Amino acid sequence: MNSIQRITEQAICTGCGTCVSICPQKAINMRENAGGFLYAHVDKELCVQCRRCLNICPSHAENQTIDDVSESLRGKCLQGYIGYASSKNIRREGQSGGIVTALLLYLLESGKIDGAITNQLDTNTNRPKAVFADSAEIIKESAGSYYCQSAVVNTILENKSKRLAAVVLGCQAEAVRLCREKHVEDVRAIEYMIGLICAGQNSGYMMDKLIADCGCTKEEKLQRFRFRYSHPTDGGWPGNILIVTNKYRYRLDQTRRHALKPICESYRCLLCYDQMCIDADVVCGDPWGIPGDHSAGETVIIAHTTKGQELIKEASDAGYIAVRELDAQLIIKGETVDGRHRDKVAAGYAACQKNGWLYPYSVSEKAAKELSSISHKTYRKSLERMQYTRSRFLATDANEVSTLTKKYQEKLKRNKQTSKIKTIVKFPIRCIRYLLKKI
Repeated sequence: MNSIQRITEQAICTGCGTCVSICPQKAINMRENAGGFLYAHVDKELCVQCRRCLNICPSHAENQTIDDVSESLRGKCLQGYIGYASSKNIRREGQSGGIVTALLLYLLESGKIDGAITNQLDTNTNRPKAVFADSAEIIKESAGSYYCQSAVVNTILENKSKRLAAVVLGCQAEAVRLCREKHVEDVRAIEYMIGLICAGQNSGYMMDKLIADCGCTKEEKLQRFRFRYSHPTDGGWPGNILIVTNKYRYRLDQTRRHALKPICESYRCLLCYDQMCIDADVVCGDPWGIPGDHSAGETVIIAHTTKGQELIKEASDAGYIAVRELDAQLIIKGETVDGRHRDKVAAGYAACQKNGWLYPYSVSEKAAKELSSISHKTYRKSLERMQYTRSRFLATDANEVSTLTKKYQEKLKRNKQTSKIKTIVKFPIRCIRYLLKKI
């Protein structure tokens, strides 16, 4: 099968949308499946099996190889920083200090780009939508991260004649790089790629559920949706959920989002190594694990390229951002790249090998050995997640999704109860062991 249909059939489509613009037959479009995930749908009658879509797909194993695990997980770390947008308003309204918004404004207002590719809320679908932002007003309106999918690279390619800065996740940056390397599309007009440290994307169901949980009525029209609104008046960083309709303003505690993540996360994201968006010029994220008070909003940054370093310096000199240097290894440590993330990648690789599932990358012999060092306990827990999320992506109707979700939620509840019992039982055993050692 010489099309990305097999990628979708194996639940590893990232929803980036690159193939939509690449296809010469216009045989591909983006759809949302029963599980709420964005995927590439191939019209078999129009498809001529030309393989152009496969050539640029970030989930086609022939396109990418994990050769050195540490290098793949980290990328080139030329310099680390921590800081915030100099504008008090942008810092408050933006995500974690507003650095990304401030960088885009600097690039636009200094004439270095014609516009930026960002995400905004589509009030017709209640989903994020990638847009071409060619004004300061649109860029400011795009502040804040969406944790659900949008076809970002499709929008990039639709605007390829313009000088662009694009805000991307790892899989999206990979797709852009593949287009550049294989000369499938002229994407040289992308002047800057600003990456976001990514903990995975989620089903659109998460947005639907949060909107329903806040008590919105059918008569209300959604106007604004923020997964993490960290304005000081709403509690500060890391931020709670903000939903604004034409009638009311709702606020939900961040714990609601955390509770939904296990049942809404993407299976493909559980296989991804590229949390740190290593193909971007800079990658930005939250200051997890960094000492200090971050309640007013701060962003950690790693420059992967010299162009990224220059961007940070220029934006700082121009007064758009206030940053100080920070050891990039502290950022890597705070993001648990060498612990939690590495285990996730290893578990994903092992699960695909053992179950015959399609893996989105080629793996060198050296990397395979590195990924083999994973405990049975970690693998077993990860496998449960993968089995559920894969099944949810492949579900064919709403009833099947509902049944899968209910069973998984019950399993999570049982696991939590079991864990509590084990903790209670282990404590006196540890005390006895301690006393026996002292005797």
